[in-house]
Amino acid sequence: MSLSKPIKITILGQQYQIACLPEEQLALVESARLLDDRLKQVREEKRLPLDQAAIMTALNLAHDLLEVSAKYEVLQKQTSQNLNELNKKLDELL
Repeated sequence: MSLSKPIKITILGQQYQIACLPEEQLALVESARLLDDRLKQVREEKRLPLDQAAIMTALNLAHDLLEVSAKYEVLQKQTSQNLNELNKKLDELL
């Protein structure tokens, strides 16, 4: 079992130390980088204070997640249907 180790991330110039499992460190760093980029973008485009920029960024990321989840669900259904059709064809051939 892996033990959590502290890792430093930086968001809007502020450093945070967060404990995470070694196998999750890359994902945490990438997530922090994405959040930092999105926060900077929102603050520059909208000229919002940090708390409002954080809320807008969270809403935008949640929206992106819901869109990707919906697309993934559609792809899962299509894949399942395609596999069922292939199985039927294989059964017919056998």
